[in-house]
Amino acid sequence: MRYLAARHGAATLWEEDPARRALAERWMDWMLSELQPAMAPVLWGVVRKVPAYADPKVIGEGVKRAETLMAILDAQLADRPFLAGERFGVADITVGCGAHRWLNMPVERIERPAVQRWYAALSARPAAQAALPLPVT
Repeated sequence: MRYLAARHGAATLWEEDPARRALAERWMDWMLSELQPAMAPVLWGVVRKVPAYADPKVIGEGVKRAETLMAILDAQLADRPFLAGERFGVADITVGCGAHRWLNMPVERIERPAVQRWYAALSARPAAQAALPLPVT
């Protein structure tokens, strides 16, 4: 993602300013190191139905952990349209993939108004419309 954004999205998806780029990269790393691992047992247990992850306790712990992280995401988005500020960028693509997965898994979730608004904005983008109708797998 970083390579493609730097190569083809300079000054649009990829921030030239190191401080602004660091903000976007922080969220990309958060997706990789926090949100994805939290959602993984839920995905494997609920969606993919892997027997090793079928334990309701494991799934419940994953949901609880993911909800804690989604609260952080909601707070970040409460006063800005996109993760790194006023314009759509590489962090929104990366974390948006995780949000799409989370918001489309068949689990009970807490309503997150800022996340929902942001996700609706991402979903309305033409490139997203081509990919998002696919089922969560």
